[in-house]
Amino acid sequence: MYKYLFYGLHLECDEAIFQLLPDDSDAPADIRFIKGGIPGWLRDKKDKPHYDFGPNESWLMNSTGWIYAINGDTVYYDDRLDADTGYDMLSYMTGYGISMVLMQRGMLPVHCSAVYGDEGAVIISGASGAGKSTVTSLFLDRGYELMADDIAAISVNEDNTVTLYPAFPYQKYCRDQADRRGLIDENAIYIDEEKDKFLVPVSNFRKEPAKVSRMIILSKADVTEVKCAELTGLSKLFAFSSNLFLSRLRGDWQKEPALMNECLKAASGFPISAIIRPSEGNSLPDIEKLIFNS
Repeated sequence: MYKYLFYGLHLECDEAIFQLLPDDSDAPADIRFIKGGIPGWLRDKKDKPHYDFGPNESWLMNSTGWIYAINGDTVYYDDRLDADTGYDMLSYMTGYGISMVLMQRGMLPVHCSAVYGDEGAVIISGASGAGKSTVTSLFLDRGYELMADDIAAISVNEDNTVTLYPAFPYQKYCRDQADRRGLIDENAIYIDEEKDKFLVPVSNFRKEPAKVSRMIILSKADVTEVKCAELTGLSKLFAFSSNLFLSRLRGDWQKEPALMNECLKAASGFPISAIIRPSEGNSLPDIEKLIFNS
């Protein structure tokens, strides 16, 4: 049994997950990742849908295997014997598996990077290729600490402030970004042949939770200059909820009143800026001026 700290929770797993922070405490597990134990109805399922997310039971199946999360504290997983996808189930567990169980616990898993500075935690979100890693590096170069890459877990407090919990001290880079920053060495781990990405260890990592100060949502468009807008009202709510990690798997679960209420409270807890950058050319200097008011 392997023990880790993950999003402020004590995790026990049947297999080693190298990128997570080890837990040397005697605290009981909040969450368990258990290999096997997939219900027969799910293992035998052939037809659609291939996933469903609920407050007490969530599941997902794909060409690599199955994930089954229950009661906010247990996630079962298993590989298909004939899987030949180039992925293993543990990579899905640190994404989909943990997101399912976090939502069952009333936390919101956001698809983003997150950093920490004197202002608090900053969430950096956006579609693939929008520039999350590049903008995150701008913050790190200014002395901010990494809190999460790919997924951050947040919760809303009784005073309506929002707390962000740290993930693990690694950051993903595309090959060209890693090359430019001189990060491809014996510590870099090649993780994604399809997108040619590396997982790189980060030394300036914050292990403690922090209050969220703001959220930046990046996108590309056919524009001639960088544009920035502070979101309000329904635009702010939908921008936030569409960046939940599981939102790419659309379904009725997204309309659940309890989930929408949590999203509304979270989105009301901090300002959200939408930054649109030109699809072509180097707009990073202009983005940097907007983000840091320089």
